[in-house]
Amino acid sequence: MSTPPTPKGGFNWGHGMALTLVLFAALIIGLAVGTFQQNIDLVEPDYAESEERYQDRQKRQGRTEALGASFAIEYRDGDIVIQTPAALSPAFSQGEIWLYKPDNQKLDRRINIALDSEGTMRIPAETLVPGVWKVVVDVPGAQGYYAVESLYL
Repeated sequence: MSTPPTPKGGFNWGHGMALTLVLFAALIIGLAVGTFQQNIDLVEPDYAESEERYQDRQKRQGRTEALGASFAIEYRDGDIVIQTPAALSPAFSQGEIWLYKPDNQKLDRRINIALDSEGTMRIPAETLVPGVWKVVVDVPGAQGYYAVESLYL
């Protein structure tokens, strides 16, 4: 009894296994290279102080909610509209607005609040790069009012 001749050349299971391993290794290397080329900005360089500021913001936000007043940040008619209650407009005229872009720290901006006679401020959205923005309204003073809302432009 003789054994059947083995074909010379051709594609067998060993070649398939080697090709699969090479493709898998190329995929892993490609993912690693792509990951290391991502620019990841640290939002806050000083995390300890940032945590203290976060706790302070939580307290301020709680004070604002306790007022029960209708304070709103909305996207309306191509603008970011900040509406304060009429009774609080004088206090809010001394505050500051922080436009914060989580994925690019270089685009963050701070604007002094300039309310109109109705207690409203408009920020044109076309001046902002499209994407996710957080609008933070911070008003210094005894009460420390505070509000935060995320907008998707």
